[in-house]
Amino acid sequence: MKKTTVFVILLVAGAALAEWRSIGPDGGYVQALAVDPQDPSVAYAVSYEYPANARLFLGTGSGASWEPRGRLPQPSATFLAKDPFEDSLLYSAIRQGFYRSTDLGRTWVEVAVPGPGTDMACDPLVPGRIFMSGYYSYGGSYRPSIYISTDYGQTWEVSMATTDTIGYGYGIGADPVDTGTVYLGASYAQLYKTTDAGASWTRVSTGLPDGASTQKLSVNADDNSIVLAATSGGMYRTTDAGQSWSATGSMTYASAVEFSGADAAIAYAVGMTDSARVMVSTDHGATWTAPVPGYTATKVTKIVADPGDANTSWMCTSYGIHRSTDLGANWLDAHTGLNISSVSCISASPQDERRVYLELSQVAVYSSNCGGDTWQQCGYFLSCGNVCGIGIAGGSDSDVLYAQEGSG
Repeated sequence: MKKTTVFVILLVAGAALAEWRSIGPDGGYVQALAVDPQDPSVAYAVSYEYPANARLFLGTGSGASWEPRGRLPQPSATFLAKDPFEDSLLYSAIRQGFYRSTDLGRTWVEVAVPGPGTDMACDPLVPGRIFMSGYYSYGGSYRPSIYISTDYGQTWEVSMATTDTIGYGYGIGADPVDTGTVYLGASYAQLYKTTDAGASWTRVSTGLPDGASTQKLSVNADDNSIVLAATSGGMYRTTDAGQSWSATGSMTYASAVEFSGADAAIAYAVGMTDSARVMVSTDHGATWTAPVPGYTATKVTKIVADPGDANTSWMCTSYGIHRSTDLGANWLDAHTGLNISSVSCISASPQDERRVYLELSQVAVYSSNCGGDTWQQCGYFLSCGNVCGIGIAGGSDSDVLYAQEGSG
């Protein structure tokens, strides 16, 4: 992917002075998203702009506007978290590293961790304690593990969930009621639980589908015996604190799940039914529906339940950031000012030069009828990467477009 580029307009002030300003479109590939648990109107997002390093953006007004804060030391980020106790602390990570910011993303410092990390959870009850899931090399192979910090991510120790079984740790869920209780989802239908912050572990995977990996976990705050597990074999639920699991809903694959912090009866998920969709439960995960019109979950990287409003959820995708305030029924763009995609091609109508068409690299085709002051996303059709060119057969009121991409 090329370095970040946006469609721009040149303003000339005198013969020797020129100023460039961005006119969008807004959006692009957002890898990670975190909503401030202390102030849900504030959010943080990490862009993907390879080969440039990822940028940290601050969003205010519930996503009404975004501004860049600083760059991470790496091009990508696996996850992002705002510390629930310390106002200035942000955490981010990739598979091979953990990063810490003490000034809300302006600068970042890499911190050594024992091994590759995959997911992270701040302990909601103990200030400074962070759990990171991953896999630790032991006896020549990897074991599902968590890494634990008790000093706000400055130092880490490893806790292997098992020394007998090979696997990779993926989803992690910290109990919001009982301090020290953590669930670790892993590959090969493995799921583990600790009640003493990693000092000892018990395997609790009865009922999970054979061979499935648990991608995400969420523990219910009303009744912490209820836990949801998003797995590669569908959504699974326990009502006895992990002793047994059963399938819930009709999802054949689930990549994300999270209970609402404002109303624990509500949960949001991304799952595959007839297509990949955002799914919602209003009964502690016992049943699931696909809201109408809802959202077909193309390239969703994360879904976040708003900590202040149970009806509100956030989603980041390869198109940008979207927000719903009606239990996932309608999703609006929430990425004004987030200009992070490169423009692979652009064309203007021969009939009216104010009608402009462009493609944001590997994202979507956009059109403008006012010379770029505002943009609208065209119907999605990309299947194999960038559009190489847009041809236009002009008309008096509308244009016929021709686009060439990798699949034809």
